[in-house]
Amino acid sequence: RGLEGGALVPAHPSAPGCHGGRAMAVLDEAPLERLVRPFSGFVSVVRSSKDEKERLATLPPVPLVPATEVPQNADTVLVTPDVRHQRFLGFGGAFTESSANLFSRVSPEQQERIINAYFLEETGLGYQFGRLHMNSCDFSEGNWSCCDTPG
Repeated sequence: RGLEGGALVPAHPSAPGCHGGRAMAVLDEAPLERLVRPFSGFVSVVRSSKDEKERLATLPPVPLVPATEVPQNADTVLVTPDVRHQRFLGFGGAFTESSANLFSRVSPEQQERIINAYFLEETGLGYQFGRLHMNSCDFSEGNWSCCDTPG
C-alpha cells in the first residue's frame, strides 16, 4: 500500500496492524497543531484509550490545588517544589535501528516533518534528548553487541 504523502514511523509490535514486527504508522501531511501550553497553576491533560476511540485527546486543564483541598481517594500527583531530588534536564525518547532505517527511506521533506514532530516545542513533543541502545533490541534488524569483553 502506498504512503499517500505520509511518512513511515515505527509502531510498537503489539499495535493493531503489526505483522511479524514490521509495523508502521503513517504521519500524514496535515499541519501539526500548535500545542497549547497550560496557564500558570494548571496542568495540561492528554488522554489516549486502548480501544483508540480517544487518541491524544486534549482534555480541559486541571487546576493545581493545595494537598489539603484534594478529596480523599482522588487520583493525585503531589508536587513539592521545596524538595529537590535531582536536576531536571528535559524529556526525550529512544531511537532504534528500525526507526533509523524507516527514516532513511522517506523524502527529505518527510524527514524534516518527523524531526519537527519530535523536537519542536511549538508543534511537536519538544524533545531535548534522544537515547540510542548499546546492543540489539526488540526493534533491531539482527542481533549484535558493542564492545564485547572476552570471558
